[in-house]
Amino acid sequence: MKQWWNHRLVNAEEICIEGLEIHKEVYGPDHHLLAPTWLTMAKIFQAKKDYAQVQRVLQKALKLEQRAEKIRAIEQVAYGSLIKAPKTGESIKSMVKNIDPKFRTKTFIRQ
Repeated sequence: MKQWWNHRLVNAEEICIEGLEIHKEVYGPDHHLLAPTWLTMAKIFQAKKDYAQVQRVLQKALKLEQRAEKIRAIEQVAYGSLIKAPKTGESIKSMVKNIDPKFRTKTFIRQ
């Protein structure tokens, strides 16, 4: 029975890797939408008792979530600035230029 279970884990890992590759192609390698797949990978590695891999993929998921949280904070500030922009006369383009390029995303800021 253990052999059957290991075979299923290998299949699950292969499917997750395939899903990650598709997500990376669509969203880019650092997009927060990859985090749930990394968490699934961590569960698979935990079931396989490969704890070094569990730690590695959990760190990747955490890194993506932290980056996404920073982006959400910037978006909130930018949105607040957009509401205030007509009063201050500041243009949207000038506000976008002030956002650090590493936090610009395809979905939020089009250049």
